[in-house]
Amino acid sequence: MIPDEILYRRGYFDWVPLLRIYGVVGYTLLLLLRQYRST
Repeated sequence: MIPDEILYRRGYFDWVPLLRIYGVVGYTLLLLLRQYRST
């Protein structure tokens, strides 16, 4: 894992794709949890 300090120093534009990736991963995990709970 890369330290938060390095990511922060890189700038805002590098954060945008990272946030999108984390958002998609988090959303898919929520959908999977809902499916497991419903079954």
